[in-house]
Amino acid sequence: MNKLNLFLIRHAKTAQNAITGSDADRNLTSKGICQANMLGYFLSQYLPDDCCFLVSDANRTQQTAAILQNYVTPIKKIDAPTLYLASAQELFKTIENQTQNNLVLVGHNEGISELATYLSGNQIQLKTAAFVHLEFEFENWNFISQATGKIKCHFRPEVPTLF
Repeated sequence: MNKLNLFLIRHAKTAQNAITGSDADRNLTSKGICQANMLGYFLSQYLPDDCCFLVSDANRTQQTAAILQNYVTPIKKIDAPTLYLASAQELFKTIENQTQNNLVLVGHNEGISELATYLSGNQIQLKTAAFVHLEFEFENWNFISQATGKIKCHFRPEVPTLF
């Protein structure tokens, strides 16, 4: 039986404000760029080769995903405007419509942490650049539900304080 793998990533550290004033336009800070590179290196050793990336269309998630893709080449990348500040329920609906067995979702809090908590049955709070891998004993995303995901890995890169 094929297992399903969901890799949840919260975007890396961002600036408090964007020049435009729009939250969606906020960019990564130098610390965020460092976090994303460290996470990318970790993922290059961890992720399977056949991952599909689902990425919010906000600047910070796009920038995080672009850095990660220097280390990991997805078989497919989907820019999903509906993931921007999406709730856990909205993220769940996006996932259950996918066909790939290995999904990497790059998104935002609070939705991404709430989704990880819901699917694992454990309290999970993803800080910036945090990653959690949930494994499901199903062959189709339609079967996932509350507390059906097993936490296989939880990682967050530690960045030196000079940032």
